Amino acid sequence: MPLSETNWTVFHTSLPPFERGVRLVSVARIVEEKRFEETLEVVKELTRRHIPVTWTLLGDGPLRAHILRLAASEGPERMVHWTGFDPQPERWLATSNLFILLSRPEAFGNAFVEANMMELPTVGTAVGGIPEHLTDGINGILVPPGQVRVPVDAISALYHAPKHWRAMCWKAALGGSGFSVPSCLARSVRACCTHLRVPVRSVRASTTRWRAEVSTGCGEPKVACQRIHYICNRMRPSF
Repeated sequence: MPLSETNWTVFHTSLPPFERGVRLVSVARIVEEKRFEETLEVVKELTRRHIPVTWTLLGDGPLRAHILRLAASEGPERMVHWTGFDPQPERWLATSNLFILLSRPEAFGNAFVEANMMELPTVGTAVGGIPEHLTDGINGILVPPGQVRVPVDAISALYHAPKHWRAMCWKAALGGSGFSVPSCLARSVRACCTHLRVPVRSVRASTTRWRAEVSTGCGEPKVACQRIHYICNRMRPSF
């Protein structure tokens, strides 16, 4: 889910919490590993608890027809909005109050980080690399895989505690900023300098021209500069 170059500024903390109920959003390919059947179960159970809820699903994939058929046959169709693939998912994130993806497995989960960068708390499973950036109760809700009642209980509790949701929004933004492109570029450059045994005083990374300025204690050896330039050029097409 690459964020577009549009300069989106979102302040979820300034929005009335749950004014229109729980607005869930997912951005992913519609495949078996994403366990969207379980997300449907979450929507149904929240409805049984008389919590107003909608779920917006962005993406496409081989199980799209199956998931939409389930939504239609099991009741919550009117609460499920499928958009298809959208190159600018930010507009949907900006109008939601929780990002949810109950994946199994998940290598890292870029979508979680990108949602956090827009001050959006996330709901994810404790699998793969997700626990590396999602801390339960801090920037979102971390749940065990395959146990639908756990995210339902957590979302229900959050719905009735809007101050906690606001705090999560702030902490989501702080956590997500650590995975911004300049931050990742700066960390890569630092790792390179460490490997080459170049003492580093400071690193300032820029994604405007994809350069990294390194202040060292012993000048900048030619090999280090070449390697840093290589890293910047390799990272450029990835974002």
